[in-house]
Amino acid sequence: MVTFAFHFGPNLINFGKLGGLNAQDFVGTVNHDGVPTVRAIKQYQSDHGSWPKDIEALTPNYLNAAMIHGGQDFSCSGTTPQFEFWTKYNHRVIYDFTPGSERWTVAGPFVNGPIPLPPVAISPSAQPVSPSR
Repeated sequence: MVTFAFHFGPNLINFGKLGGLNAQDFVGTVNHDGVPTVRAIKQYQSDHGSWPKDIEALTPNYLNAAMIHGGQDFSCSGTTPQFEFWTKYNHRVIYDFTPGSERWTVAGPFVNGPIPLPPVAISPSAQPVSPSR
């Protein structure tokens, strides 16, 4: 019984479940806090042909200012744009925009690795197509 308490007790107290954290535990947070921002970043890039300089460039046309949470950051150093935000248990969630390897990952003290979600998609641009000759 003591072994059970020492093995599962900390997980139950810290995470509310018997097992430890895993990448699946971050899916809800990503869907709520990350996907709308990544979708806005992609729509901005589609409309302007370049990445936004920062998250604030997305308001008010692409994202409501109330949706931007503290700890969110977008960087485009070189050709590898990346969005990240801090979340529960001192973990960072990262979205890599690199074509062919677009994905969500989590990095922190308890979990490191890919989050089981597909890449974020946007609808085809509604901009008019230039007439063909």
